[in-house]
Amino acid sequence: MPQELPEPVVVNYDDSKSELGAQAQKLTRLIHDGVIPGIGFSLGVVNVDPGHFSRSHTHENSDIVVYIVSGHAASLSGEDLRPHFHRPGTACWIGAGVPHAAVNLSTTEPVLGVEFRTDPAFNDDVRTRPDLQWLVERRAAELQDGWADLQRDTAVTVTELREAWERAVTAQFPGRQPAKTFA
Repeated sequence: MPQELPEPVVVNYDDSKSELGAQAQKLTRLIHDGVIPGIGFSLGVVNVDPGHFSRSHTHENSDIVVYIVSGHAASLSGEDLRPHFHRPGTACWIGAGVPHAAVNLSTTEPVLGVEFRTDPAFNDDVRTRPDLQWLVERRAAELQDGWADLQRDTAVTVTELREAWERAVTAQFPGRQPAKTFA
């Protein structure tokens, strides 16, 4: 006798509750083990308000993939919290245990991202890294100031803004390849 296949599960973002995670990010869990028992991964939405940045944190046991739907952000990663830049259509993988923080580069526009995690509960293995928070705050201020200056003084089009930003980042962080900072 053939095995019965499971029915699809549909979860609507508008019907889901948002909460502030330990990393100070607005999270909306959509697919997780509370909805589908035994599932081995999770998916949710991350909203980052204008000018906001998260606390430095790790996902101790889970990899994450972030896909940016709207806005411009930076992921600060590693013990030195080096920036990796995202715009709409960009995906970023961060491995389990890697310290990181999210920065909304804009002080006027929100960032909307979709996160896939190997943590079935979506946010159970988050551990904050208070020892790195001073560096998150410094990097966030530098990056947001730089982004604002470029928007105001340099760019006429989005492409010119992105190219100017990549040149500025390459100058500030030698060895960082522009082709890899903005996909």
